[in-house]
Amino acid sequence: MPAGPRVQESFGKAAPVPTYEDLLENQYDGTLFDYYATSQLAMIDSESGKTASLGAPAIFGAVDPAPDGKHVLVARIHRPYSYIVPEEDFPRDVEVWDLMGRAVYKVASLPLQENVPIGGVPTGPRDIA
Repeated sequence: MPAGPRVQESFGKAAPVPTYEDLLENQYDGTLFDYYATSQLAMIDSESGKTASLGAPAIFGAVDPAPDGKHVLVARIHRPYSYIVPEEDFPRDVEVWDLMGRAVYKVASLPLQENVPIGGVPTGPRDIA
């Protein structure tokens, strides 16, 4: 049973949003999303098959190795989640990690993108590579 009614407010402002299917609907869905989407990055030696964990488990929206082979660009998704936009609009921290999984540079901390108008783009950094 849900803990209570689901209430959505626009706070008196027009906030048109597109209609999406298959969104999170409640806190239980958020808990399931945490469980099923959390993963552990790993480095695998292709010759020996040896595996080494990279950083802590998290929900990763993107992981891109750097051309120098010594760094990784990661986008970690975190709460608060939304019930009106898909995962691609959830808040995320974008960081450069070394091969030990330590953040060496924080590129951006992107907020929840619920209020971006239809056809608009969010403010701040985007298309980070």
